[in-house]
Amino acid sequence: MKIENPSAFPTKEVVHIHISKDEGVETVHNDYKGMTLRDYFANGAMMAILSNSQLTNALALKVGNGGKNPAIEISEGAYTYADAMLSERSKGVQP
Repeated sequence: MKIENPSAFPTKEVVHIHISKDEGVETVHNDYKGMTLRDYFANGAMMAILSNSQLTNALALKVGNGGKNPAIEISEGAYTYADAMLSERSKGVQP
């Protein structure tokens, strides 16, 4: 089952109409949808992770011992939480 990942801040499609004497009427559709819900959830998770100084200090120590860059670990972890949130959301269970 594919997990839905809609826009975090949905907007109506914007249509621009340009009228030119030489070229007639041209319609331009704006397909920009903005940040996805997955990105929004990951952002919230990342902020929570970064606010925990004990965790960020422990990750920094791992780098000194040959571990993965903490920014990469935090980003991967944030998207792991986001994916879990989208998965739960797709079940349609209301609190």
